[in-house]
Amino acid sequence: MDLSNKIDIADAGQRFMNNDALFKKFLFRFPGETGFSQLFQLLEEKNVEEAFRSAHTMKGLVANLALSSITGVLQPMTEVLRAGNMPEQSQIDELKQVYEEMLEIIAQIQAEDTPLLS
Repeated sequence: MDLSNKIDIADAGQRFMNNDALFKKFLFRFPGETGFSQLFQLLEEKNVEEAFRSAHTMKGLVANLALSSITGVLQPMTEVLRAGNMPEQSQIDELKQVYEEMLEIIAQIQAEDTPLLS
């Protein structure tokens, strides 16, 4: 499985001291995280202030897990929200897409049970 543009394996290795089991422990918790559903709800309600707080929190979480595909979309969205503006619907849709893709990737990683970090 090519994760090169989805998860920054080198960054994850540094963050988790190349401990594959530890990285997977936290990675496999990600699908149960409710922050993204909360963020999508706040965006739907056009609650910019609370959406910013939620997006900022989620940005930190995905950065710590080195989920680069989500970080790449969430980082600019967070800045739009920080400025007090709603992101474009296309940006919200893109975030939903990369989030759903990541959930599928994580499920595949769990099913295959192959090492990610060396």
